[in-house]
Amino acid sequence: MTASTPRLATGLPVERARSRIGAYVYGDVLVLGALLTVEIDAERPVIGALAVALTTVITYVAHVVSDAIGDRLGRDSKEHAASLPRELRDALPIASAGVLPALVVLLGALGVMPLLAAVAIGVAVVALRLAAVGVVIAHWTGEPAPLTAITAGVTVALIGAAVGLLEVLVAH
Repeated sequence: MTASTPRLATGLPVERARSRIGAYVYGDVLVLGALLTVEIDAERPVIGALAVALTTVITYVAHVVSDAIGDRLGRDSKEHAASLPRELRDALPIASAGVLPALVVLLGALGVMPLLAAVAIGVAVVALRLAAVGVVIAHWTGEPAPLTAITAGVTVALIGAAVGLLEVLVAH
């Protein structure tokens, strides 16, 4: 990267921040989808926890691989190899989206808490992460969060929570 690379207040290059915020939202949405597939009355409820965990891992790997393939364009092998650690780091928001929900659902599957409560907590965690998108952007830019980012985050979180609530009420 050159000295002219635009950077945020945190020092992070803008291009990498865009990649991370995309991974953050993408990971949350896919984990929310996985949470909504957990069958509360399943014979083997641990499958639901595995679905959330595997969705997280597979999405992370797919994101890194697809970005690495796209990143190869216009770079020689040495430049491409040097970019891989950045790709792994910039996709971590996908992994962070699923860790806590998967662990909470696992606790529910193991009977430590009611599975329905565990799934509800998992959905709440993801909804809170989505609602915080504007705050995350504000942190990285060092500027107040744009109203559009806050509104979009809260809207996505409310839609996710509504879908989760409907799914629980209708399917369970």
